[in-house]
Amino acid sequence: MNILFCAAEMAPFVRAGGLGDIISGLSKALVQRGHDVRVVIPLYGAIDRSSHRLSPTETWLSVPAKGREEPGRT
Repeated sequence: MNILFCAAEMAPFVRAGGLGDIISGLSKALVQRGHDVRVVIPLYGAIDRSSHRLSPTETWLSVPAKGREEPGRT
């Protein structure tokens, strides 16, 4: 099964509370069961791109938010 989570946080990238740990743990557990899991979180300024080996892609998407479309890049 293909699963996409959209969350405000995910450990180890950014954590403000328990949600980051839950998203991380649930994603790992589902992958171990054979699912294709992807997680989308905002690229906050506090996320250290180099230590997590993150780099932007050329894939763009549009997310509906508050009655308008918010562009984003994966």
